[in-house]
Amino acid sequence: MIDIPLPERVFAADVYLRRFQPSDHAALLEYHADPEVVRLLPWPVRTPAQVQSALDKDINEFKFEEEGDFRVWALIRKEDEHLIGEIVVFYRSAEHQHAELGYVINPAFAGLGYMTQGCKVVIDALFATGLFHRVFARLDARNERSEALLIRLGMRKEGHQIEDDLFKGEWTDTIIYATLQSEWKNKSL
Repeated sequence: MIDIPLPERVFAADVYLRRFQPSDHAALLEYHADPEVVRLLPWPVRTPAQVQSALDKDINEFKFEEEGDFRVWALIRKEDEHLIGEIVVFYRSAEHQHAELGYVINPAFAGLGYMTQGCKVVIDALFATGLFHRVFARLDARNERSEALLIRLGMRKEGHQIEDDLFKGEWTDTIIYATLQSEWKNKSL
């Protein structure tokens, strides 16, 4: 196995992405402990100890070699070096060359274009490896802001699955957006 050459740091105009570090705990806690932020995410409101556990995992499992691996970057605002969110990619299929994109942002920094910039450079990096044909994102259909982000990125809506997920005790819909490498290289954001 060889590590897929995704960079440890990725730069955009107003933000950059880097590996998580132990000093990120307080900034992560700001939004991981916010009930409104995690309402549509696959984890509960986190305690400081749970944030530490998640942070340790993100620091120690920064690899992207085979199906099932994931890589999480801290989204950093350049002007003040503040951690404002995170972007994750999952290696979903080697045979079909699929990667999945996920993200979360501290609501204090939402709506300012930071996540759009961060996701764009991550998708650029995935396709630059030459190992991926398709990048997709799945979201809870209630997450209108997330859907708006994917539309801004120029991703294509592929499907709307009805009550396909029993999520935190209720049946929810899933929406899937994707882009192919051939589509992405023709986009300019």
